[in-house]
Amino acid sequence: MRVRMLRTISGLLNGQPYPVAGEEWDVPAVEVPGMVARGDAEVVEEAAIETASIAPPEQTARTKRPPARKG
Repeated sequence: MRVRMLRTISGLLNGQPYPVAGEEWDVPAVEVPGMVARGDAEVVEEAAIETASIAPPEQTARTKRPPARKG
């Protein structure tokens, strides 16, 4: 889960040093409630992923074929 640090903490979490205040990082979801409760971090909202929308091709009117020639 992505969090933004609200204050700088010394030490390690899962072998990684804590980032300084203001930086974002991914931490295990089980760690987040404690970090938020202590005021060490806040959860970062997931940004909506923009996708390109592709409009269907415009349909054109079909013209009638001339009748087939006999003979």
